[in-house]
Amino acid sequence: SHTVSGTWTNSTTASGWDAGTGTVTFDSATGGTMTFAGTNLSEDEFNNVTFTSSAGTAQTFTMATRGLRLGGTLTISDGTSTTALSTSGSNLAVTAGAVTIGAGGILTANGSTITVSGNWDSSAGTFTYGTSTVVFATTGTVSVNSGGLGAASFYSGTVNAGVTTTFNSAMSFSNVFTLNGTAQDGNNSFILGFGIATAQTNPLVIGGSGAFAQTLGAEFLGSTTYNVPGGTYITLFIRDVSASGASVTATVTGNITVTGFGAYHAEWGLGSISMGIVNGSSPNVPLIFNLNGFNLTASSPNATFEIAIGGVDESRFLAQNGTVTIGSINVRAAASYIDLGSSTWTVSGSWTNIG
Repeated sequence: SHTVSGTWTNSTTASGWDAGTGTVTFDSATGGTMTFAGTNLSEDEFNNVTFTSSAGTAQTFTMATRGLRLGGTLTISDGTSTTALSTSGSNLAVTAGAVTIGAGGILTANGSTITVSGNWDSSAGTFTYGTSTVVFATTGTVSVNSGGLGAASFYSGTVNAGVTTTFNSAMSFSNVFTLNGTAQDGNNSFILGFGIATAQTNPLVIGGSGAFAQTLGAEFLGSTTYNVPGGTYITLFIRDVSASGASVTATVTGNITVTGFGAYHAEWGLGSISMGIVNGSSPNVPLIFNLNGFNLTASSPNATFEIAIGGVDESRFLAQNGTVTIGSINVRAAASYIDLGSSTWTVSGSWTNIG
């Protein structure tokens, strides 16, 4: 292992560079500019890298010219103050085996792409996501310190094909989440939220092999018009968090199957449901769920399911000419309604309509 108490400049292109198996620790008392080899090398520049300033005051290491590439764990922490690693306004890339942002650690990602081939743990530190994209390139876990769905933990994220990513708590993506592999939650009934802070038309993209697994639910939190992709969900919530005074329309772009149920969002009094269309906006504006001619199936031999429509304010379900197969339905707000259009419905349980 090696400790570097100053800055780093590596312009080598030599094929004989060897990252080794140890750890390089950067502990400069003044932070500084870090010029890594990046794509000048055809291999990793480091095995493990740790940033932790010895200053006892807040310090920042700022990347310049080229990205950072390591095969082991990137650790950022500080025992007495804060140590930050910034990808700079050049949005330089970070490629690591795993990422740990520990206590006192800050990763300022700007608009960079951060590729992780292992576990991501920012539960004790600070990830300032900017407009970055985090790519989960191999199977691993994700742990964050956010307050759940109400505050985004990432800007954009991608789970690569063939990869299983386990999310260890409820968390949200501000811009776009692209699911080409499997997203799961260790059977802890967590929810992933999409589109919490941006006017994004397609906050969730499900690729050909993309899938939700175990008990991981999906919740759309957009405050503007957005699309809901077809696919198989464990649980699915459509929610309006707009404060703009404009109505929000969620338009389905493919057939949807909902396979599970969970006792989510107890504050709504929904109980255990498979799907919720719930308007929590202020001021009161309509939330419109447009099935757009596609099919919606929410049924299971193990439980009675319910699509709960309503909440504090008006919610609308435009069924158009789709086919809806569900367990039970509960229109639970007086201002809410279903526009059946020319749709076909099969309801195996109860029908409750106070709209």
